[in-house]
Amino acid sequence: MPRIRGWISEEAASSVMGVIDHQTSEKAALILLSDDDVSVRRSLHLLLRSRGFGVLSYASGNALLLDPQTQSGDCLVVDYLMPDIDGISILRKLRSAGWCGPAILITAHYADKLAESAQEAGFAAVLEKPLRDGVLVQTIGEVISAGRKVGSDHC
Repeated sequence: MPRIRGWISEEAASSVMGVIDHQTSEKAALILLSDDDVSVRRSLHLLLRSRGFGVLSYASGNALLLDPQTQSGDCLVVDYLMPDIDGISILRKLRSAGWCGPAILITAHYADKLAESAQEAGFAAVLEKPLRDGVLVQTIGEVISAGRKVGSDHC
């Protein structure tokens, strides 16, 4: 799985949002966001809201897993390394509960072995922190608009 870096233009991000709006029948795609770093979580929440996404943010993986609203999420964006539970384990638990949406792992500690483990667990992408706004928005748009139910065979 490639490590993704770089920026995309506002124009490209806007076109991705158009696809998302169309794919979700004019309903904003709902992003499940979990990161224990409050500044990262807040900035990503604000970014995603500003791009038209609905966002449910969680300070911990367990908080995300305990919220019944997660079943209505269209895409998961989750940090790998958190104090209570790692991002890969979160996706595995969501899959075992029947959630089959696409997932993106974010990490400050990228390694090829981590990317392999993430792919095996059903993640569509691994993004390295610090995140570039356009790359995150583009990646979310791609995994949602492609209709990728990555890891659905794990459900």
